[in-house]
Amino acid sequence: HAVDSVGQSGGGSSSTHGGSTSFHGASSSASAPPTLPLQPLGSRFKLHIRGLDLDNVESGILGLNRTDPYFEISKKLIDHSSGITRWKPVYRSAHVKNILNPFWDEFYIDLEILCNCDLDWPLKLTVLDHDKKTRHKIVGSVEVTASAMMRHRSVNGNNADRENAFQLQNGAGRICILAADVILP
Repeated sequence: HAVDSVGQSGGGSSSTHGGSTSFHGASSSASAPPTLPLQPLGSRFKLHIRGLDLDNVESGILGLNRTDPYFEISKKLIDHSSGITRWKPVYRSAHVKNILNPFWDEFYIDLEILCNCDLDWPLKLTVLDHDKKTRHKIVGSVEVTASAMMRHRSVNGNNADRENAFQLQNGAGRICILAADVILP
């Protein structure tokens, strides 16, 4: 999966595993102290999510096409010298063709890469429509933390738990957290 240069500055590198891309790069400093204890280095985060009722941003001829959704998780970076805040992509899923209620593959990501081992570090989950011919379109996004995803896991294995799901901006659909766990080294 090709990735635009956005979020790639700072001396990072990327690697691809099983149809998804993980980004590795320089970490940043936080402006606020963590509220939960930092997790040990080498810890990983297991995440499994699905989209619910995503907006169809790809109408096509006669309105028959459907969105080909994928998601990116970005972490907030703060440059204290310039005061600039930006979002750096750290994970990108594979896209799923023609579906508005996708299940994405479960994955594991190093907690240092995801959130600097701070479960309350600001993250942004963005759902996009994959398009071969034009720019990918944003379906919607939501700001979350790893700890919030753990608290909003679907209840009793309900894979369409709208009550605990995160609402994407502008009512563009929901993100249902099927699994979110810290795996210690």
